[in-house]
Amino acid sequence: GSNYMLLEGGGDLSFQYTPQGDMLLTGRYSLMSGEMKYQIPIIPLKTFNIQNGSYVEWTGNIMNPQLNITATERVRASVGEDGKTSRIVGFDVGIALSQSLENLGLAFTFRLPRMRLCKTS
Repeated sequence: GSNYMLLEGGGDLSFQYTPQGDMLLTGRYSLMSGEMKYQIPIIPLKTFNIQNGSYVEWTGNIMNPQLNITATERVRASVGEDGKTSRIVGFDVGIALSQSLENLGLAFTFRLPRMRLCKTS
């Protein structure tokens, strides 16, 4: 599909290949930037910006890291009450990934940053 994640960051990772053939990875990869394109049936394909401070952390199993990734997009919407002047308001909407890759936690976020209002008619 068209869903993907592009990550930019760095960290100290330690890789071990055991005599039994197991691959182990430990350490944290801290994310500075990146983007995620994600689509679900009720929401069209959106591009979300990875937030600085997000990370991927391994504690052994290379295929099951711990995730702490937040990605947001600024959307603008007209809000108002019936019969009153509407205002354009910017909202940060996004996705928060948590827990492990095998037991993924997925939350949709919605945040109203500091109010910066523009009147419209």
